[in-house]
Amino acid sequence: ILSGLVGSEMCKETDPAALAGRYLFDGWLFDTRRYELHDPAGQPLELNTAEFKLLCALVAHPNQVLSRDRLLQLTHGSETPQVFDRSIDTVVSRLRRKLETRTDGQRLIKTAWGNGYVFAVDVQEASTREREPLATVAPALGSQLAAVVMLGAVSYTHLRAHETRE
Repeated sequence: ILSGLVGSEMCKETDPAALAGRYLFDGWLFDTRRYELHDPAGQPLELNTAEFKLLCALVAHPNQVLSRDRLLQLTHGSETPQVFDRSIDTVVSRLRRKLETRTDGQRLIKTAWGNGYVFAVDVQEASTREREPLATVAPALGSQLAAVVMLGAVSYTHLRAHETRE
């Protein structure tokens, strides 16, 4: 789980090149190389730059309390002097609204009162073909799928013809 990103320097972890990969959490697919987030139904979700950087930081540190200062450092790097620590609350709120689709009331981003936030979910690296968007898989499957459908149609026709002879 996340073996490649824990050892790198944290200020650079929010850079998609340093957190390059595809990650699964609670049915979501987060592809940092393509700047894509897909909900559990496979629908793409748009993230602005701040939300993307925050999600990178959270994915890099699942189930860990991250203070506002730490999140600002991870999302803004050395640019943090001009940024107020409460600005991260706004980004967390927007990201929560996008991620909170669970019907059981459990939040993926929990508030650790007085300490910061926790991405309260297990994160796993996704295989390269896992939850691949259909548009990229369909061309490869097209001829195979057509062959299977044709074989099924031929088999059904043959079976029906055999039944009528008996």
